[in-house]
Amino acid sequence: MHYEFHCIKNSGVDIAFHIESDEYKELQNTLEIFDNEQIGTYVIKFDQNWNKGAREEGLGQIYIQFGHEYSSEDVAKTMRMFIDETYEKIEKSIKKIQDEKK
Repeated sequence: MHYEFHCIKNSGVDIAFHIESDEYKELQNTLEIFDNEQIGTYVIKFDQNWNKGAREEGLGQIYIQFGHEYSSEDVAKTMRMFIDETYEKIEKSIKKIQDEKK
């Protein structure tokens, strides 16, 4: 799981946090809390089907999409706000999952 910038051919850039391990699938419950939350003029979206592939269910991500008209500076500043807004709750949930597995 990690934050990332994702360049999308012909449509722009996403900033995202997503889960890549079934071990942390329950983190989706925390990510869903951020769905439709606003950061500045941007809206966070939750996608429960992200990374579905061969799985029955996806692992989940939260993201904000930017079209080509946005500057790299706007995207970078928003990523910082995105991390500031989401990190504490995500980190707390990760620690809880890890503690439950001990």
